[in-house]
Amino acid sequence: MCNTREENAAELAQEEREEIPDGQAYQCPECNELEDFTIEAIMNTTCYVNGEAEVLDDSGGDIEWDGDDHMTCGTCGYEATVDHFELDDEGKHTPPAPSKPSPETLLAEALEALKGLVGEIDLSKLNIRKDFSLINAHAHASKFIIKMEGR
Repeated sequence: MCNTREENAAELAQEEREEIPDGQAYQCPECNELEDFTIEAIMNTTCYVNGEAEVLDDSGGDIEWDGDDHMTCGTCGYEATVDHFELDDEGKHTPPAPSKPSPETLLAEALEALKGLVGEIDLSKLNIRKDFSLINAHAHASKFIIKMEGR
């Protein structure tokens, strides 16, 4: 039985992963490169300057990065966070934990959800005595939407 191109590529990738040297920390998840990476990092250093902003002396410093920093494979150009390139102790990629959405994203999603809710409620079909809570929720949601949209 013949393997498909995808199956052959998967087998080749698996074979390449099995040849990862001990202590290897990173591998490109796209092309399996082990050496050629760029990380956008922060370098802490001490720099002595004069009053004219001329550097008089600088010392080396520590370069720091973490799993959320940007990393690029120099071979294939794949870009992701460091977490995506990182290998575990067994030389395998461990998918990073999903990141939490920003407060701005959450607010935008909540606003869209409220717009959908308000659009679905037909006030003309509600009974003021039986559906007071729903009418009240509609009013508060509408007020929030108007405030957020700056009307």
